[in-house]
Amino acid sequence: MILVFQLQVQQDPNSAQKENNSNTSTVSIEQSINNTKTTSADYLPVQYQRKPCNCTKSMCLKLYCDCFANGLNCQNCACLNCHNDTRHEEERTKAIATTLERNPNAFKSKMYKFANTITPQPDRPLKGCNCKKSSCHKRYCECYESRVPCTSLCKCIGCKNTEQSVHPLNVGFYRSG
Repeated sequence: MILVFQLQVQQDPNSAQKENNSNTSTVSIEQSINNTKTTSADYLPVQYQRKPCNCTKSMCLKLYCDCFANGLNCQNCACLNCHNDTRHEEERTKAIATTLERNPNAFKSKMYKFANTITPQPDRPLKGCNCKKSSCHKRYCECYESRVPCTSLCKCIGCKNTEQSVHPLNVGFYRSG
């Protein structure tokens, strides 16, 4: 499968260098991707899916900032006073070192990948969730966020995140492979 992205760039109308009386230039970027069947939910692995943060007081240097926790700089986020960018690289590096000092596994994936199985299986949490009031139907539940049902490793109370549950959020939610 080949994806073609087109980017239209507006040129300055007062510019002396106009090519072919055109005000736009089109840049095409071609990227080929392996011939695999994917759905919108499976397009990127869960740990690489990018959702913008909206941190207000942490300067995006704490593990509850999704960008920081995934080892990424903030981009197109709604955060305030962000220090998780290239301009504050020294502070960011210190925050990463401090976090790793407290918890050496802080930036490692919390999901176990079934690499050597015959049939493809979705990733499973390494330790499971500890949800008490959310019934495992909020995005801060590790299992729900990873789009897998809760397992025997979970210590959740009142769990409704099972393969058997018929909840509107579960319909078409779980990855098949």
